[in-house]
Amino acid sequence: MQEGSSLSALYITAGGPFGAAKAIEELGKSENVTLVCFDLVSETAEYIRKGVIDASIGQNPYRQGYRSVMAVYEYLQGKKPEAEIEYVNLDIAMKENIGSYSFPI
Repeated sequence: MQEGSSLSALYITAGGPFGAAKAIEELGKSENVTLVCFDLVSETAEYIRKGVIDASIGQNPYRQGYRSVMAVYEYLQGKKPEAEIEYVNLDIAMKENIGSYSFPI
């Protein structure tokens, strides 16, 4: 990004997006580089408000983490699931809707 790179977007899936956001902000590339990441936490929200992170996808850790492991455990114990598929709602926070979230999530 420092040497005229044509980089136009970053998609951060793990490890925290804050290093990428900090680099984009420090280099003044917020208008040129789209940053999409995971997790809705206070620091992510702040970068969204400043326009550095364009979108962050909330992962609902209870449903995707704990609940999925418990469903397998319960199945192995003989308890059948209530439904074949357990859907998980995903929140997508952007500058336009960040005010509707309370932190920490």
